[in-house]
Amino acid sequence: LDIIMPGMGGRETFRELRRMKPGIPVLLSSGYSVEGVVQELLAEGANGFLPKPYGLSQVARAIRKVLSAVAAP
Repeated sequence: LDIIMPGMGGRETFRELRRMKPGIPVLLSSGYSVEGVVQELLAEGANGFLPKPYGLSQVARAIRKVLSAVAAP
């Protein structure tokens, strides 16, 4: 989930996703600082953060990490 998006921003999208499905894993991404909205959403339960720019291997690792954490008992 990118923090800066046209229409509905990342904060609003995160909250709507969690309203619709509370346990859905959410990986945040942004080219901006971790401060502010990212920290706020991580505190609200977002599952991770991937800073831009990133490559395919970084995305794959981040997704595996989030899904492993969610699947762990």
